[in-house]
Amino acid sequence: QQQRNTSIQGDVSAQSIHLSHPTVVEGRLERYSATTTSRKVRYIVMAAAATATMQQPKSMKRAKKWDEEVENAYRFQLAGYRDEQEYRCIKKVDSAEKWDNGFVKKLQRKDGCFYYYNKARECSDKDVPKTKLYDY
Repeated sequence: QQQRNTSIQGDVSAQSIHLSHPTVVEGRLERYSATTTSRKVRYIVMAAAATATMQQPKSMKRAKKWDEEVENAYRFQLAGYRDEQEYRCIKKVDSAEKWDNGFVKKLQRKDGCFYYYNKARECSDKDVPKTKLYDY
């Protein structure tokens, strides 16, 4: 086993790596006290690299009423992303797959599973104030 500090750099071997110090993963602090497989460490390194290069929002506001922008923001946040910009940066795509009315059709979550959305509105009125809109 190899001991690593708070930053993980270079190629990770196939053996387990023991992380006994806090590690920053996607903007949050995590502590691994047990051995972690190299697959998990690769995911941590890739996620940290992706978040380091993406543009951070200047401000955030909550949605007050439903519109197309709120609907798409709701769909991205349901899949675990902040907005379309974060999705494009992490998944390395030009844009998300959309219906002809402009709503997001399909998103791939960070764990590899897919979310499929209907053509009609999915963000109910009670979920509108929970949706975050970011300005850059």
